Amino acid sequence: MDILINFLFFFSALGAFNCLLISFYLVILNKPRNTSNYYLGALFLVLGLRVTKSVLIYFNIIVLEQIILLGLSACIVIGPLLYLYIKSTINSNFQRNESIYHLVPLLLIVTVAGLTYPYLSNQNLWVNYLVPTIYCVWFIYLCFSYYYLVPVFKKISQKNIKLKDIEKWLISIFIGITFVWLAYAFSSFTSYISGAVTFTFVLYILILIVVFIKNKNSIYFEKINPANRKLLDNKLIQRLDEELERCIENNELYRNPNLKLVDVSKCLDVLPYELSNYLNEIKKKNFSTLINEKRIDCAKAKILSNDKYTLESIGYDCGFNSKSTFFRSFKKYTGVTPYQFLKREY
Repeated sequence: MDILINFLFFFSALGAFNCLLISFYLVILNKPRNTSNYYLGALFLVLGLRVTKSVLIYFNIIVLEQIILLGLSACIVIGPLLYLYIKSTINSNFQRNESIYHLVPLLLIVTVAGLTYPYLSNQNLWVNYLVPTIYCVWFIYLCFSYYYLVPVFKKISQKNIKLKDIEKWLISIFIGITFVWLAYAFSSFTSYISGAVTFTFVLYILILIVVFIKNKNSIYFEKINPANRKLLDNKLIQRLDEELERCIENNELYRNPNLKLVDVSKCLDVLPYELSNYLNEIKKKNFSTLINEKRIDCAKAKILSNDKYTLESIGYDCGFNSKSTFFRSFKKYTGVTPYQFLKREY
């Protein structure tokens, strides 16, 4: 029995140690440095801290309030960091300040809860309510991450489309973190240390994936190289030529004032950067220009066929979020204001 316990300790502790080393490499040593690398490094850091907390407590090495709070704080941001890593990797319009809204509130909530209701003196509250809530937050962000990976998962079932290396990596790390969540969320039915053991196993599987699929210059730990974005598959170009206009017009997507590139990419079952690259390289226009052209065409048609609504209401109906934006865009694309266009046609 002692041999098994010693093995579990060694295996779990080694996983935590290696995880912290990987985090240090990604954040400090790895080049080129980019937002995605920082999120991935932070993800491995909090995973390492969470596993370290499990090892210290399970083997009764250190049982301190601060260690427990640190582990729980790390646990609540695992899901958000996975989501931010995946989104920043595949979404060319990702904004770095978005992380503030996902990470800071959660860390503040756990810190305040830990200081107000110390774990050791309020174990029933934490075990029955707060810890399940933390795992629920983790699960919600797994769902958010899956949302961005839907086009990639759909590619798996399409025999004529080959997954890119970065797509294989994103799927691998998503599945791996999902298994770790399952192990921790249901540890009450197995063992407290099962989460740490599962993570260590997943970590080495991920390392093997990197080693066997790509060499040391793997793009797995990098943001998608802009140069690689310019390489569009001919079949993808042909499909977008056929489906882009139909997708936008048949579904009247342009009428949504909050329409984003990722929304159209989901309609087309492609990754956002693929659609962005197609528009820039093939259509020679960006996403905003494409959608505004559709909105202007919609407005021109309504102005000519409708005398019941004001020009302002037509602008709103076609997807513009303000009167000034509508009038400014209309003049930019047609050379005249909506009112001048109406007078000219009649």
